[in-house]
This record gives sequence, C-alpha cells and structure tokens, in this order.
Amino acid sequence: MDGKYGPLFDYLSGNQNQSIRLTFSKIEQILGNDLPDSARRIPQWWGNDRTHHHAQSWLRAGYKTSGQPDFASEEVSFVRVAMQEETQSPDTYPIDEKYPVDVEVLYPERSSRLQALLALTIVPKFVLLIPHYIVLYVLGLVALMAAIVGLLMVLLTGKYPRVLFNFQVGVVRYNTRVSAWFICLVDKYPPFRLRS
Repeated sequence: MDGKYGPLFDYLSGNQNQSIRLTFSKIEQILGNDLPDSARRIPQWWGNDRTHHHAQSWLRAGYKTSGQPDFASEEVSFVRVAMQEETQSPDTYPIDEKYPVDVEVLYPERSSRLQALLALTIVPKFVLLIPHYIVLYVLGLVALMAAIVGLLMVLLTGKYPRVLFNFQVGVVRYNTRVSAWFICLVDKYPPFRLRS
C-alpha cells in the first residue's frame, strides 16, 4: 500500500498478534509524520470505514479498530479480523476494489439468546420493528421518486446528483440496519437515521 499510511499497513501486516494497542505517538513514529488533529479529537476518524484511505491501512492488513480510541492516554487498539477455522476466510468479505458497493457487519463475540428467541417467534420482534417499517415505507416512496429524478439527471447531465445519491445510500444503510437486527446479526436496536 502506498501513500502516507503505507508504513502503518506494513507494520500491521508484519505483526502476527491477535490484538495490538498503539499510542498515537508510536503510530506517528511508524508513519514518519504527525497524525491529523481530527485523529486526536474525533472517534469516527478511527472507524473502520473503507472509504477512508487511512482506515484501509489497517483493514487491508487484516485488522480493525476495537471500540473507541482512548483520547486521554492517546491509545487505540487494533484486533485481527477473526478467521473461521473450517474455511480460513475472514468473517467479513475482503475489500473488492472493483465493485463500489460493500456491506460490513462486525462479527459479535456474543449474541443475545433473548433476541434469538424473539426472532424465532417472529411476532414480538416484528412488533418492535413496526415504527421502522412505517419509516421505511415512506422512505421507500420518496426513494423511488428520488431515483426517477436522479436517473433523469443522469440522462441530462451525465452525473447522479450528490444529494440524491447520499439520500439513496442512507436509505439502503437504514434498511440494512433494520434487516440485520431482525435476523439477529446485531443485538443493538437500529437507530432512526440515514447517516453512518
């Protein structure tokens, strides 16, 4: 991996530990450059977002950040992506740089038995999701209209409008969160928001 964060990729790739805790100053030493101010203030900077070049340095090396960084001690933890023994493949699919859409769900260390029971009986979990289904229905109608407008704009300008694009991505993200909770991929009840 090239670029400013290439040395971090090299460091993590050469490490066989299941988890690594690094100080910000150690990361700066590895990089040979200072981290941006946002790395010391904004937890999302350390998120496992594949669209961010700096995050690809640990994702491509087979690591993910674990939890929130500790800003008081200026430390961050990286954990190796779990491998399934029978297939030796990661729990999350590798980055496919040729296809621009990806879905990432972190594998939970533990899952709620109560959630599983609710899912098997279907009705209680469905009832809990009724507010989300109402919102998704309305969003679906708006998304359909936005898609028609977006496609017309592509025909006229050759480019999908950024606002409509971001809205459509948000609707897909929201729908995915609701579905993931319904089938127990995650235990946390989905938020009512389109952004990540």
